Amino acid sequence: MKKILLGLAITILSLLLIWAILLYPMLLPYVGLRTLPEFPAETKATVDSAWQHMETTLQESLLATAKKLNAPGISAAIGVDDKVIWAQALGHADISEGKPASVRTQFRVGSVSKSITSVGLGKMVEDGLVNLDDAVQSHVPYFGEDKPALSLRQLASHTSGIRHYGFCFCFPAVESLSTKQFDSMEESVGIFGKDKLQFEPGRGFQYSTYGYTLLSAAMEEASGKPFLDYMQQQVFAPLGMSQTMGDLSTKEVPERTRFYIVRKGKYREAYSVNSSYKWAGGGMLSTPTDLIKMANALLNDNFLDSTTREELWTPIPLDNGEMNPQNYALGWRIGEVSELVPEGNVSIVHHGGTITGSITLLILFPEYKVSIAMMVNRSGSSGELFKPIFNLAKVILPVKAAMQAEKEQQHAEASTVESE
Repeated sequence: MKKILLGLAITILSLLLIWAILLYPMLLPYVGLRTLPEFPAETKATVDSAWQHMETTLQESLLATAKKLNAPGISAAIGVDDKVIWAQALGHADISEGKPASVRTQFRVGSVSKSITSVGLGKMVEDGLVNLDDAVQSHVPYFGEDKPALSLRQLASHTSGIRHYGFCFCFPAVESLSTKQFDSMEESVGIFGKDKLQFEPGRGFQYSTYGYTLLSAAMEEASGKPFLDYMQQQVFAPLGMSQTMGDLSTKEVPERTRFYIVRKGKYREAYSVNSSYKWAGGGMLSTPTDLIKMANALLNDNFLDSTTREELWTPIPLDNGEMNPQNYALGWRIGEVSELVPEGNVSIVHHGGTITGSITLLILFPEYKVSIAMMVNRSGSSGELFKPIFNLAKVILPVKAAMQAEKEQQHAEASTVESE
């Protein structure tokens, strides 16, 4: 009996040890933590001259957010009309090196990569390279001969049935923490390409970063260029997004922040991951300023025409006529929020990103042509950034609303004079 019990105990301990090894990245918030250091000296903000009177208010709000979130480093930017009116970074880009964060510090943007990819998709539609209702199989010959046709629109709206991350009996045991380098889109699609669909295309909703991997494979085949090369040449360079790129774990990226885990005022570096299998859905680096440049271009129709933009921002219903549960469009969530301006509810177009060592949130306020982006270099939830961004919006939106009202009044008076 003792031998049986001893054997059982050894088996259980062995299994626990195996799973501890496989799940090691998930145990990091509980081991090897050190006290977060004080913030370095505050870096000077980039402020448009017309908004300098708000610099102190905006900086104080950002500093309060950093302290509340226990952020090693934080960066934010605001766009109004076609300008980046304010950008500032506080805290550390690299604690061990004593390197302060700057407005050029690059963060992992996680799933905000989907919004960036949607802009590239819109560009391809306008250039006639793809149609949103194309079957992905018509562009990607190595995917899904045994599956029903999946449209690019379904992939971009998470209604295709492609699965999201899962577990595996490998190291690490969570696919989202992969450390493997994938050197081709075909290899990346191979992770999930033979798996069964979660539902018939169009009949359900499953948020799926892998769906965007497959979407980017179609974009790559249609353009004849590697996905990141296409995005650099056709989106990032034209929009002046000089700090946006793939999170290349195999290369040194000088402005890339270090990524951290923070727990109860203590920190350690986050587990290293490799995003080469998910550039389009969760693998990009960027800055708040770059995201605002993109948002400005969309809000002012300076890159895509208004018809394409509206198609990207139109939530996709399921085949039964019901709206999908996240009010998800093509790479964007569409919503409404109250208490930001006295006039009532405000429409928002937004996306968050949650990834190892970084959280990001981008919110656009189309009625006011205002956008705000915020990034923090620690693990967490992008949902933590809604209130901080809304606090900044409460400062900016009423002023912008007054400016719009004044402009409309001047236009009305000018029209009256002309009619007389």
